[in-house]
Amino acid sequence: MLQQHEAGKIGIYAELIESGEESIVNALSLCTNILNYDFISRYKNEQIKILLNRAEEGVALTDKTGNLLFNSNIERLFRYYNTDITQENLYKILDESRYEEIPVNVDKKYVGSVFLINKKGTSSVTKNNSEFRAKYKFTDIIGQDDIKTKAAKFAKSNETVIIYGETGTGKELFAQSIHNESKRYNGPFIFVNCASLSESLIESELFGYEDGAFTGAARGGKKGLFELAHNGTLFLDEIGEISLNFQTKLLRVLQENEIRRVGGSRNIPVNVRIICATKMNRLFLICLSQKIWKAVMK
Repeated sequence: MLQQHEAGKIGIYAELIESGEESIVNALSLCTNILNYDFISRYKNEQIKILLNRAEEGVALTDKTGNLLFNSNIERLFRYYNTDITQENLYKILDESRYEEIPVNVDKKYVGSVFLINKKGTSSVTKNNSEFRAKYKFTDIIGQDDIKTKAAKFAKSNETVIIYGETGTGKELFAQSIHNESKRYNGPFIFVNCASLSESLIESELFGYEDGAFTGAARGGKKGLFELAHNGTLFLDEIGEISLNFQTKLLRVLQENEIRRVGGSRNIPVNVRIICATKMNRLFLICLSQKIWKAVMK
């Protein structure tokens, strides 16, 4: 009754409902089931993400509203065509011979689709270096003439560059412009968003892997982005998201100019210029800062 009296003093009507032991136990059991269901759902979502990014082909999942969940091959495909990742744009980019759409029905009602992009559909993006091209030049960037002048000087160097800036400030525009202004302009320009790759995926994505390196590895192995970017530029966006453990591996690549595929035993020489971008105001790799200062002094 005390609770009803206190609620009444502030103008709230209250009714005391007494619960027995059985009701309390049932309520706690229901809460436990809800928490378990939430954990299982998040667990299954993580499994789906891992499976998607391990797939050699492009894979996208969509619900009935057109929202997409996609793997890194799909992301590269859309970046190549310089368009937003939407189901509508997927239809525009690919003809029917290049993908398979599998409808998903629950209780006989359509709830979404699974898109499988075949090798023919993704080959121009994942296997042919000549198709990786930077689109933008300094003349495409509006304003910021003083920054463009400085960036153009860096472009003449072959050193590593870090670009700082908040999200949406055009870091990729500058990265592409630096590549197109450099001696490597005829070579490939390859983009990778480090924040979109987990610790387990980023190594195989950048360095590639050998046949049988892990469960689900493509037969015959796969070239990494460093190999695909040979004689060109590799743009590592959101470089601040990589772990300290992977920083040491990346450091060695920049020092030795060679990579080793996951599960491999031989070193593969690569001639790649690195451009990094981050919104965090700090340097992450000692060798990067050293290379930048060398470029500044030239």
